[in-house]
Amino acid sequence: MESRLNPGPQAARLRGALKAVAALAALAVGSWAAHAQTDAPAKAQASAKAPAAARTAEALVDGSAVFSAASLALHWGDFAEAERLFKAARAQPRRTSAGLWEVVQLYRGFENGLSTNRGLRVRQAEHTAALSAQWVQQHPRSPLAHALHVVTLTNLAWAHRGSGYANTVAPQAWELFRAALDKATAHAVQHGDVLLSDGLGFQALLVVARGAGWDDRRTQAIYEQGILRFPDEDLLHFTQLTNLLPKWGGSARQVDQHIQAAAQRTRAPYGPALYARLYTAAAREQFEHALFADSLARWERVDAGYAEMTARYPHAGHFNAWAWMACQAQDRKRLLEVLEKIGPEPDLDFWGSNAQETYDTCKSWAQKL
Repeated sequence: MESRLNPGPQAARLRGALKAVAALAALAVGSWAAHAQTDAPAKAQASAKAPAAARTAEALVDGSAVFSAASLALHWGDFAEAERLFKAARAQPRRTSAGLWEVVQLYRGFENGLSTNRGLRVRQAEHTAALSAQWVQQHPRSPLAHALHVVTLTNLAWAHRGSGYANTVAPQAWELFRAALDKATAHAVQHGDVLLSDGLGFQALLVVARGAGWDDRRTQAIYEQGILRFPDEDLLHFTQLTNLLPKWGGSARQVDQHIQAAAQRTRAPYGPALYARLYTAAAREQFEHALFADSLARWERVDAGYAEMTARYPHAGHFNAWAWMACQAQDRKRLLEVLEKIGPEPDLDFWGSNAQETYDTCKSWAQKL
């Protein structure tokens, strides 16, 4: 099991860098708040004048197509196209057919194109970090480029460290791990004005925080400042959730407090769905089948969240996740209902680890008389 890491001899330098980042974040939020107050009356008047149909209409986009376009842009090193896609999504926020913000699918596609995951080998991680550095060089005023560069440097650190227990990591690997995290932090500090002009910049800081072992108080402050400025930035909720999991030094109570607060502050009608999505993520990342035993998740709220979400966005993935959670909650009636909606071909991406076995077991249990 992983745990939050002590950054070692670099702790003082990291704390100093974090203070600089926090100061930049506070400055960014302060300037934004003043701007928001100035614009608020005009925005309120414009909203009041807009026809009701225009305010409630929702133009959905194909999430798979968005993901593919982003992945291909970076696969071919077309940073200009990546920037075009990102700016368009920010200029006209739209949701996908699954109800996710288009920019979330874009970001996942960009990550896929850069292969930004912790399972990379060192040579692959070095390549993706160099690619993101090239992006920053070509687009120095792009918050997206800076955010992904910080993330790729963090993933390079993990590639050096490996995924084993702390006591299995060689001293040289620790040095390389910390050096890469120092570099990621230094980049965030140096380019904080650009990085924190977008919600993805705050999300990148939370990724660095996890590896560098930043304390809960300061990590929470970064999350709070990010969500204050960018209240619709769903990735912030999920990234901070990961930071609060027990395997990262958090607790079930911290996870529950975070999820309840995120659901409460999310604009209607998406709060109940966010509660369900976040606890599903907690199950996927740590609790698995013990979610309702080892966490403070409440099945009736998860169930209600999925009911509302699927009514609004009847995406196959939501039904599969709903069924997986119903099985964990041992709600046979709900599981049977949702399995009927899924049909004979489940999407195993939403059934946790050992997905096929889990699906077969749940289906067999549900059909028992």
